[in-house]
Amino acid sequence: AAPEPVAPPLEFGAKLPIFREDVSESRQGVIIDTVEEGGNVTYTVEAAGYAVIEQYDGAKPNVVKITLDPANQVIVKVEVLEVNDTKGIGDKVLQEDFAKQFENLSYADPSVEADTVSMATVSSTSVINAILAALNANK
Repeated sequence: AAPEPVAPPLEFGAKLPIFREDVSESRQGVIIDTVEEGGNVTYTVEAAGYAVIEQYDGAKPNVVKITLDPANQVIVKVEVLEVNDTKGIGDKVLQEDFAKQFENLSYADPSVEADTVSMATVSSTSVINAILAALNANK
């Protein structure tokens, strides 16, 4: 069998503060499921990505699962479950390097930032907006 093609390493673009006041209502994450387990809270969140923002026919939001440890104010894990943006561009946020930056990230500091993926800024922002929705729900 031929080896799986290896995706090139992600190129990160601009940093984006996680806590932002300027997220328009149409781009805010919407929590669709909440599970509490062993002190952690896991939120499944839908957030508008490029396809929804650009109003493509049949566009669906991106879906992100965020696990928080509220006692320690740490993001335990971020899993991008579904990306409904441009193949080969927006789906770069599915790569492990993107989600890995959030593991064990403290959100105690309101100025905490995340890296967006170069050429997939809107998709990256949708994931960060999903995280923001989870953090706001957990206040």
